[in-house]
Amino acid sequence: MQYDREIKLYIKRILMVVIMIIILFTGVTLLDDRKYIFCGIVIVLAGCVMMYHKYARVYGTIRRNVIIAVLTTMGVVGRCIFAPIPGFKPVTAIIIISAVYIGEESGFMVGSLIALVSDLVFGLGPWTPFQMVAWGLIGYAAGMKFIADKKNNTFVMIMVSAAGGIFYSLFMDVWSVISITGVFEIKKYLYYIGTSLPYMGIYILSNIIFMLLLKNSIGEKLERINKKHRIF
Repeated sequence: MQYDREIKLYIKRILMVVIMIIILFTGVTLLDDRKYIFCGIVIVLAGCVMMYHKYARVYGTIRRNVIIAVLTTMGVVGRCIFAPIPGFKPVTAIIIISAVYIGEESGFMVGSLIALVSDLVFGLGPWTPFQMVAWGLIGYAAGMKFIADKKNNTFVMIMVSAAGGIFYSLFMDVWSVISITGVFEIKKYLYYIGTSLPYMGIYILSNIIFMLLLKNSIGEKLERINKKHRIF
């Protein structure tokens, strides 16, 4: 029985890869100068689908899903409230806090869903998959055991928050280059990094501030829920 499940899982993964290759080949063949945008979107969406599939197969219990929905809502509301201040958002801090307490896969879910749901308010577009993967990967990395084990170390959490701000800015600069020029060129990428340094600084500062403000309150509640219900 277990053997049959593993076979089915491998077949699904192979089919997913084959379908992605076919879509990429079609896009590269037909879209000419816009193929990089198409390929980038397909690749990041495929990454999200694979992570969602793994989460649903291993962790997708109703109680855990409710916690993820609540944390996602907090991130969306926080992004909306601080929308007038460019780059100054509690989103990354909430994602990191979620990840260190409930795990890397759940951290990816919270990060990617905040991007998707909040863009229903700010506007969906080809940039949305990149935001989903950027915040999702921050959540996944923060939830890894060697980081999660140090969640009570304030200095480590500050460093993780700062790293999250740097990563998000660098990752979204990739989208900026591809969307404007149609191709990815390292010189233009470095130029965009240089012009976005002030925003990167705001990302880093806001992540640290919101981490210090929110970690104890959200973390204590998640720990209390886990002790009572053993969800995570």
